[in-house]
Amino acid sequence: MPALLRRVATTIEELGQVEVYDLIMHNEITDEGTNWPSITVYFDYTQVDEPEEDAPAEDEPGVT
Repeated sequence: MPALLRRVATTIEELGQVEVYDLIMHNEITDEGTNWPSITVYFDYTQVDEPEEDAPAEDEPGVT
């Protein structure tokens, strides 16, 4: 399990700037009967220039 977690962390870092939404850990049994742990990562790429969702756009008037 520690090696799997290290591999997932390294892979996420190599993706660059991402927002991770969820990590799902689960085990499967292979055809040979071996326990095979895996992790599914749900993420989206983020952009540095992307405005905050709550922040008004430059051409949009702010609400006061």
